[in-house]
Amino acid sequence: MFKNRGVFTNTLFALFISQCIFWLVFLNYRWIPTAIPLWFLQPWGEPQLASREWIWLLPGLSIGILSTDLIITALLYRRQPFLVNIIMSISSLSSLYLLFVIVHILNRIFGWL
Repeated sequence: MFKNRGVFTNTLFALFISQCIFWLVFLNYRWIPTAIPLWFLQPWGEPQLASREWIWLLPGLSIGILSTDLIITALLYRRQPFLVNIIMSISSLSSLYLLFVIVHILNRIFGWL
């Protein structure tokens, strides 16, 4: 399965981004307030806030999506090689999106940018 260059590079990219997400959360967790703006689809104010433990959902989602996509890739590798590349690309893009989300949340908390 990892002989396919697309699968290999997308897996490494998703793992790297997942590690970046984990370390951003881990290194800044001490300074994160008790309520964070996590639920962006909710109306502005109190409904957007979640307790700070929920921030661990983002690195967990990144690893969970990668694991699920690797399992699907292992099942479809022989029969659908093109679909495998699409699935792994989606995994990389979702990890990248979650990195942007964590940077956005930390920016709203700390005012980095």
